[in-house]
Amino acid sequence: MNAEELLKDVLAKDEVPEWTATPKPYSIFNDENKKSTMLFWTIAAVLLLALNIAYIAFCVLDEAAEFMAGVLVVTVGVPLFLFINPIRDEKHIAKQLLVITNKRAIVFHKSNKELSLPFESIGAVNIETSTDAECSHIRVGASVADAPARKLRGFAIMGKRDDDDKCIGFVFYHVDAREGKLAYDILREKIARRSDAV
Repeated sequence: MNAEELLKDVLAKDEVPEWTATPKPYSIFNDENKKSTMLFWTIAAVLLLALNIAYIAFCVLDEAAEFMAGVLVVTVGVPLFLFINPIRDEKHIAKQLLVITNKRAIVFHKSNKELSLPFESIGAVNIETSTDAECSHIRVGASVADAPARKLRGFAIMGKRDDDDKCIGFVFYHVDAREGKLAYDILREKIARRSDAV
């Protein structure tokens, strides 16, 4: 299935894809992601122990308290959610289609979720090399241009939003370096052309 078929419900009638790519697979333990993965897992382990010890102690010390399995599910569920978060992010990013059309830049998820910015709303575009040397990240929008690297994965999935929950920036995450350079050049040209027209 090509990009236009995938995007048939997203593209306007006069909108045509000019560049498309998919993120390259990455490891949650590569140099960029290892620290945040270990942080999530450490917090998950500490929460799992602390919540369950506190709950079991409460049930033992308070003779009137009933042991409720539902509470135990929550005390295990929250840490488990944190534990799987880096893995879930990796799977989510793998299902993205990154697109530049004649009108805007789009991060399209195959579940029909979409982040997009028309060229007139893109204040800045930055490209940086991933720690996986043959890949890069393209930051789209001034709001993510200088954001810390640890936030890039989140911006690739949720985007950066303003107070009205409107997308004001996002990241083309872990793209093949040659494709990333091409996307960066196209976006810069579109922004320059927009600036010339003003």
